[in-house]
Amino acid sequence: MSNQPYGKLVSRNPRFAFEIDLFVEQAEYTIGRAPTSDIILDSPFISRAHCRISRVGLQQVQIQDLNSANGTFVNDEFVSGGNVQLYDGAIISLAGPPSTDRAIAIIFSEVAPRSIYAVYSLGRKLGSGGFGEVLKAQHRETGRYHAVKILKHSHPASMKEIAREIDIISSVNHPNIVHLDDIFEDRGYIYIVMEFAPEGSLRDLITEYNGLREQDARTIITQTCLALEFLHSRNVVHRDIKPENILLMSKAPIHAKLSDFGLSKVITGETMHRTLCIGTPYFMAPEILGDRYDYKVDSWGIGITTFDALTNLDACISSSSMSGTRLTSWEIIRHYLPDHTSSHANDFIRSLLILNPVDRMSIACALSHPWLAVVRISETVAKESGTDRNLMA
Repeated sequence: MSNQPYGKLVSRNPRFAFEIDLFVEQAEYTIGRAPTSDIILDSPFISRAHCRISRVGLQQVQIQDLNSANGTFVNDEFVSGGNVQLYDGAIISLAGPPSTDRAIAIIFSEVAPRSIYAVYSLGRKLGSGGFGEVLKAQHRETGRYHAVKILKHSHPASMKEIAREIDIISSVNHPNIVHLDDIFEDRGYIYIVMEFAPEGSLRDLITEYNGLREQDARTIITQTCLALEFLHSRNVVHRDIKPENILLMSKAPIHAKLSDFGLSKVITGETMHRTLCIGTPYFMAPEILGDRYDYKVDSWGIGITTFDALTNLDACISSSSMSGTRLTSWEIIRHYLPDHTSSHANDFIRSLLILNPVDRMSIACALSHPWLAVVRISETVAKESGTDRNLMA
């Protein structure tokens, strides 16, 4: 992501002259006398940790007094506790009101956001969903292609969802997770610029071949499970695993990446309360419609996705009810798998589609399952020999 400033601090005190840009990549700036402060003011009237400026979400900038000895003021108002929002042109005064000799006055200025149209040329639609649409875009200078997710933030609730997705994507770095390249905000819309997947999605591939060969599905599912294992280790559950959200960077060798974190959530305890209307009904774990669920909802999504990849069929039948009629009985769905499906693949899917999440296989265990273990061993050999698996080869 580019080093984009969102604001500027300009001192009005000639004894402490400075002009400092505040960048999106840095969550907060501390001002104080201590050498560890981001902005150091060597004045006896300034506390070692005097105040903190932070960016909240995508639009708000706030200042908080850190129990300083002589106080923090914004537009002559004393910041007594908590956070005070900063607006363009706000006068921050440290160690006293601006009228006092010892005060250090600082002006906060907002930096006009860049326009995405000045940096990227937006092209055809790649997809759409409940949270917005995705367009193909080309960087005007480098010529590189990207995927741009366009989201409208019309109310605080949507802003919370958007901020959560951005926070999760920007905090992870994994070879099987799409990379966040840039963020723009313009006229009520958020533009999330991500890696472009030139080979489309797993859904496109399943449709093209009317179901995948077992070895190809196994490679893609392994890489997706590696991405989920990484997310789960950071207390993030994806909640919307499906072929549309697994993207292909290349077919030779096969390189899959997990995308779309609009429904992802950070888990702070062993379980989380349910949220209504989460995920895609066909791929939703049954416990999502109950009271509580955890990481095992992603295990269910992997099970349904694996079944889908091998058969080009959904393992559920829709109905007028919200829950639908699920073909989750193993005695039913096993008849839809190709006759040549291995016993390991059968057991892999069956272990992921257990109704009780307590008994359902976790992602960590899935990666140790014999069906995926074959891929992990073969990929190690391929890397050592300089050969990689290609799709449908």
